[in-house]
Amino acid sequence: MIIKNKEDWWNGLDIHWENIKEIVFHHLKPLHPAYQDPGNKETELTGRILCAELEYLKEKRDPKIHKYLNVSWCMASDSYAYSVPSWGPFCDLCSESWVFDESLDLEEKVLDKDGKI
Repeated sequence: MIIKNKEDWWNGLDIHWENIKEIVFHHLKPLHPAYQDPGNKETELTGRILCAELEYLKEKRDPKIHKYLNVSWCMASDSYAYSVPSWGPFCDLCSESWVFDESLDLEEKVLDKDGKI
């Protein structure tokens, strides 16, 4: 999966959504309350549990969702990682969350033939 922008990122999430939820909920408790700043219990609760929060963030196209993906990615062991469907695309979504960094002006970057800056 090649991710060059936000649209690519969201399309990848949509395609692999069911498997990605399985990965996330293998590591995080789906019935745990969700916080405004994912994982930061010093912030207010959203009023949703984690499984509902992920659906909400996906529906609203809120980039905060990548924080939950990255936490799950960090918690996975190698033996787990390579035994589940969509692990490769999941890793791509985690490593390419830079697409949400508004401080990057990608319009001014020149990409080479391999899509690298």
